[in-house]
Amino acid sequence: SARLGLRAVAHGQPHELLASLSAATSRDLLIVICGHGGDAWTRACREMRAKGGQVLVVARRPGPLATAASGYLAVSAHDTQPHVEDLVSETAMRHLLDGLFLRVVAWRPEARESRVANRRRILQEPGE
Repeated sequence: SARLGLRAVAHGQPHELLASLSAATSRDLLIVICGHGGDAWTRACREMRAKGGQVLVVARRPGPLATAASGYLAVSAHDTQPHVEDLVSETAMRHLLDGLFLRVVAWRPEARESRVANRRRILQEPGE
């Protein structure tokens, strides 16, 4: 998101997210990307919604997270072998998130230019 000119804060633990939600506003979007969810993540979604913000959950099994979110995307991948199912699920999740990223870029025309400029800056590429 930083490459698109959007501000983003990433949290790997729900307690970190809950602490930062005190600064959330109705203009904010919380995107929860997880495998199985949990009570603390569901609580964070509900708190965000209570502040008027939107919540998008991208999960392998949304469960209760789906009811706490404004919208959700579920990754569906099955195999009889657990290690294969994990690999397929991870690949499907990556594909879904890449598609979501491309939609954000298409939705915000200025995002493409911002991404190109930020990529050049980060990789120290010369301009055109």
